[in-house]
Amino acid sequence: MKVLFLALSLAALTFGNNVDYHVVVRTSASQDAGTNGHFLIYATGHSGEEQELGVLDNTSEDVAQPGSEDTHVLKEIADVGVIVCVEIIAKSDDAWLIDGLDISSPSSPKYTFVNADHILLSSGWFEGQSSLKMCRPKVQYVVTTKTAPKYAYGHSAPGTNDKVHATVIGKNGVS
Repeated sequence: MKVLFLALSLAALTFGNNVDYHVVVRTSASQDAGTNGHFLIYATGHSGEEQELGVLDNTSEDVAQPGSEDTHVLKEIADVGVIVCVEIIAKSDDAWLIDGLDISSPSSPKYTFVNADHILLSSGWFEGQSSLKMCRPKVQYVVTTKTAPKYAYGHSAPGTNDKVHATVIGKNGVS
């Protein structure tokens, strides 16, 4: 039994898809923006998988102060792939106002999420909201083509159905 448990543990370590997430949070410069509270952070990947990354621990005196930029490295967490959304959940009634955050992992290049609505985070019912979800904008590409008039240049014959084929290549070579 112990040998089986050890083998499964080693397999999980060897084949596990755990990565380190790097999170840089920018606290607003407003006078009461800082906090000493605890806040959970979640990431959602491109496939829709949501994963708790851990606690953004702001209990140290030099963390999450107004105007500060604080780095958190959340180690050995399940990989969600390309991060499309992050959510911060207040576990403290000591409110926190962030301007935004950068997040990256080995499978997700750094992306900046912005608290555009200046939502104050707090678990206290009397101020702010208990969570803040920020997502990448959904991108839609529209391709418009204009073809020559029918029978121009002798290419279209009556009864044919000409087709246009296009390849769109993304930033990382994905089409």
